[in-house]
Amino acid sequence: MNEDDFIYDYVEQQRQKVEEKTISVNVSIVRGLKNMPAIWLDGACVTFGLERARLRREREEQLKDFSYPPGKSEKGCT
Repeated sequence: MNEDDFIYDYVEQQRQKVEEKTISVNVSIVRGLKNMPAIWLDGACVTFGLERARLRREREEQLKDFSYPPGKSEKGCT
């Protein structure tokens, strides 16, 4: 197996592991962000035009803040 095949197989295994996780539809955005793969958080920051924070928990906070208008909490928006 050459190096490219090895890398492809590894990435595919990791993708399958993530996709096999069950996700409840009744979770809070905070819980959803914590369970989301880091690369998805990065992609969400790029998609929404947010400057990517260095730490994962800071990126989670950025996305949570982006999702709710000032003065609103997660509970106030449901």
